[in-house]
Amino acid sequence: MEGGEKGKNEMLLIDPSGFSVYRVSKMALNNVEAVERTRPMPFLAFENAARKSYSTLIMETARYPTFRVRTKAIVFVRLRDGKGYAWASPIAVKHAGEYPIASSECILGRDILLLWPVPMAVNAYLNFKERERLAPGWLEHSPNQALQHPPNFQHAQRCPDDFEIEGKVEMRDLTLAQRLFIASLMPNLPPFALRQSPDDWCKRLCVSDAKNFELAVASVSDQWRMRPVNANGVFPPDLVARIEASKVPKRKRGRRVTLDLPDELVARIACIRISEDMGSIKQMCATVAKLGAISHQFRACTHEVLERMLVRVQDCPYTIMHAGANRDNPKRVQQILWAAGLTLRFAFALTASQQFCRDCPYIRARNALVQGELNGGQPTGAQRRAILWD
Repeated sequence: MEGGEKGKNEMLLIDPSGFSVYRVSKMALNNVEAVERTRPMPFLAFENAARKSYSTLIMETARYPTFRVRTKAIVFVRLRDGKGYAWASPIAVKHAGEYPIASSECILGRDILLLWPVPMAVNAYLNFKERERLAPGWLEHSPNQALQHPPNFQHAQRCPDDFEIEGKVEMRDLTLAQRLFIASLMPNLPPFALRQSPDDWCKRLCVSDAKNFELAVASVSDQWRMRPVNANGVFPPDLVARIEASKVPKRKRGRRVTLDLPDELVARIACIRISEDMGSIKQMCATVAKLGAISHQFRACTHEVLERMLVRVQDCPYTIMHAGANRDNPKRVQQILWAAGLTLRFAFALTASQQFCRDCPYIRARNALVQGELNGGQPTGAQRRAILWD
């Protein structure tokens, strides 16, 4: 099976936990016709959903273009030993030249099935059942396959133990379009959408608490101004102590001492500090500026650390073309882009110049993706160091 070509009677199934790919026979599938009826979704809609959650990506696939879940868009995957069915959705993404190494006419994700999370499938099944009870025959004027193939909610549905799998497919055996599709998914994708970034109730609560605190402080200050002395005309002892403390002259700063540290140690310090603050591009730029202000050595080592990161991010997507060199290179690309806060489209857009500055392509890409930074699980500083520098 060269270049990921599959038989006419086979499809690919993605394990949501690790994005491993398995070959499944169409004999184990019901409603396979949904694959042919799946219309390619816009690339930007796919990129946005692939950074939020696994269920968001499935919902975007199942409802496009009618923006409602259609039973004709669901494929039912038979479980082993007659344990029932799992629900899955076929996906197709319209590629319009976002990835230079692929043909602009290709379709990403063709013949790939995305498994539904069990709670999501059970909820949809109960909704279909209730609507059928209230309005019989509403489901597209056809036999209700969703009710005939209920999801098994008493089983974990883990790949490959619970499915009639033909075998695991190595990354090198996938087509270029399929490898690009897998590399576009964010690793550690949460099953369901997290709190969205526009939801600022926590911030508003903090602002409200701060205002209440300021009002309380102002009220206490007004009381002291109106009654500065006690009945005997003497200032309270704590007020006298505060006044005397304010008169104490501040200590003058001593002369700066030149740090004499090995470059490897300084680079490691810069790497640790940058990796801890990469969750926000604004905070990352502030950290880089502070490190560069320490000394010439810190500035040089900081830019060296950033250049190493940018070189790794820029070179990584092109390894997808050489699938034989590394079987898991799409997964490696996932990890690097996840740690760097980019998507595959912006990684291809990085230029040859690796200088980290205020208007460099990396910062422009992070600013363009800032709305989705809080949607998916953020890597820790240790994970970023291990992926981008170690």
